[in-house]
Amino acid sequence: VAYSRAPGPVTQFAAMSTGSTSILLSWLAPNSNISDKKSNHCGYNGDGGSAITHYVVEWDTKSDFSSPAESAMVLGDSQYFHIGGRDVVTGAQSSTLEYNGSYYARITAFNSIGAGIATTYSAVI
Repeated sequence: VAYSRAPGPVTQFAAMSTGSTSILLSWLAPNSNISDKKSNHCGYNGDGGSAITHYVVEWDTKSDFSSPAESAMVLGDSQYFHIGGRDVVTGAQSSTLEYNGSYYARITAFNSIGAGIATTYSAVI
């Protein structure tokens, strides 16, 4: 009998500053070929048996995401998200990030069952 669960954590989560007011985040979808021993999940990962519907990307100036964090929903087939920077059409500068600010980021995968485990980028961006 097959059943679905919430997805596991994303893998290869990376972040890089792309300017004084912009950050590029990238990741790979949860992988069913790895085991998540740290969170004691009974070994499930991957999409949980149901396709990834979307991701929630969060960023904050505090490591506990309490300031409160800002967030965006990203489609399930995406593997990157750009925060801030300049609009390529208008040239307008985004006010999403503070000039030369330090940020933390995390991402959570969702499927039809619900939220998976959040993956936090381990360094200040």
